[in-house]
Amino acid sequence: PSFYEMSNPLTTVRKQHFWEWFSGDTLNSRWTLQNHSGTGTAVMNDAAGDRWGGILLKTAASSSANSSIDFDDKRQFDQTNCIFICVGRRYDSSTRSSFGMTNTAARTANFADSVDDSSNTNKSLRSADGSTISETEGSIAVTATPMSCMKLELSASNIKMYIDGVLDVTKTTNRPTAKLQPSFDVFTRDSSANGSLIRYCEAYNT
Repeated sequence: PSFYEMSNPLTTVRKQHFWEWFSGDTLNSRWTLQNHSGTGTAVMNDAAGDRWGGILLKTAASSSANSSIDFDDKRQFDQTNCIFICVGRRYDSSTRSSFGMTNTAARTANFADSVDDSSNTNKSLRSADGSTISETEGSIAVTATPMSCMKLELSASNIKMYIDGVLDVTKTTNRPTAKLQPSFDVFTRDSSANGSLIRYCEAYNT
């Protein structure tokens, strides 16, 4: 049987569902590297100390450098009924690492992210509607290690952020109002080439 048959009755119409293990020699072509400031990189990383590898997304080594990967504006997910899950971590100090869903690569509006920002005390849920960006810190301390499983639940009433299975933030303000795509974003805070390591991504409509 197919994977779908093992987990769903055949009478149920399947909704949009995506998952990816970041493995192999190169980044899958469904992902596009976006350079918002400076020229960043997205390369497979198999360093022994990082255990099992993943994609290493890094900024350029310049002031306020910022890069991301996404579906190049192929928006398949409902902003009021979707789930985003990933396994990853902030890779360097002096970095804002964002893991989530966005409407456009630049993240100027309409996004929802689980954020590990070295300038914050705790991990946060950062989101935007069509005009306003806001951020709510939770109770779990920021850290560059170890890997974490991050989950965002987007509904018509709120966004919930889970870290390693624990609900940490429920946010009702400034929720996205447009269709979304999976995206990972890094921003350097010290002009070094800083980044995130991402091992797994899953997204689906509910």
